[in-house]
Amino acid sequence: MSWGIKIILVFIIFAVGLTALVIISISRNVDLVHEKYYEEEINYQKHIDILEQSKTLNGDINVSVDENNIMLKLNESEKYNNLSGRINFYRSSDASKDFYYDLNINEKGEQVFPVNEMASGSWKLKIEMTRDGENYFVEKNIFIN
Repeated sequence: MSWGIKIILVFIIFAVGLTALVIISISRNVDLVHEKYYEEEINYQKHIDILEQSKTLNGDINVSVDENNIMLKLNESEKYNNLSGRINFYRSSDASKDFYYDLNINEKGEQVFPVNEMASGSWKLKIEMTRDGENYFVEKNIFIN
């Protein structure tokens, strides 16, 4: 085989490989973290301030997962009588599976969520709360089998 044919084969292999990479990259689903990502980036200092204030909740919020339920528990529930907010179940691998619940803590300081409607894998709970005009934000990582 002459060197001219070898050069042509190298170019053909390179072109096929490059075409395959382009097709693979186009077919990948790339979700943004948020639909309004750029708006939220501008207001990020407010979020940093809320995170700093949320450090006072350290250890007060626990999340446990069993076969049927996810339980959110506030350790000192009497401190959270005037609590409102929402919980974002965030799935980083597929934005179409994200969903929200309103924060509805019972008298025991608990809220239970069913697992059966959730895909297995890694989830992030983003808990946004307001109490007496003060905003709090807590993130918890969970894994569903």
